[in-house]
Amino acid sequence: IRAKVPEAQPTADLLNNLIRRSWPILKDHPVNQSRRAAGKDPGNSIWLWSPGRRPKMWTFQKRFGIRGAVISAVDLIRGIGVYAGLEILKVPGTTGLSDTNYEGKADACLAALERCDFCYVHVEAPDEAGHDGDLDLKIRTIEDLDARLIGRILTELNSEKLKRLWRFCRIIRHRLKSGFTFVTLSHLRFAIRESHRTRFSVLTSEAVPPAHSGPCTAMNLSVPCLVNNAVAVFTIARDDVFW
Repeated sequence: IRAKVPEAQPTADLLNNLIRRSWPILKDHPVNQSRRAAGKDPGNSIWLWSPGRRPKMWTFQKRFGIRGAVISAVDLIRGIGVYAGLEILKVPGTTGLSDTNYEGKADACLAALERCDFCYVHVEAPDEAGHDGDLDLKIRTIEDLDARLIGRILTELNSEKLKRLWRFCRIIRHRLKSGFTFVTLSHLRFAIRESHRTRFSVLTSEAVPPAHSGPCTAMNLSVPCLVNNAVAVFTIARDDVFW
């Protein structure tokens, strides 16, 4: 790694030092010993890439006057939460895989709503199963998401223990085409329910360049779609928030 300007040299030296220090650690690592024994190439170095700049973001508190929390096993989601001024909730057993703690995430979300205006819960498991090309596991993770996380949250919300109006939104980050392991940027569906309604409303938004927003229209949920999922629950203090 070479510094383009003199003031970047300390950073370049630090990164190069980290790379070199990885060599003796990886050389005799049990995984690499097994790979060499099997005639495979070892992983003999870390590779640091894609440096970036610290983004400037409005926090939810400054922009909307509300407080929120986020639950995720994914560093990227948690990092965005930090910049958005959200409370980062750590749930034991959160793995980002099919064995993640769905119930723990649901309970942490409900607890957060006692002090926050909304909670965003990200579930990575369906996406990971899709990238592995494992359709059966993909289906099971979606069923677990529905029964063990979404169902658990809605049961508590409907029990009226939460003495506030609420909105529940199931959000799809992207679609993963069935039978393939790559992302497709087609219609994305959003299921939304409010405390005074008994059914979900389903919307769809056509994928467009990131700088733009797509139109939303009412859609029928009969079309099967295997997706990467997240849910967001809002307790309503101001009715104009996110609407």
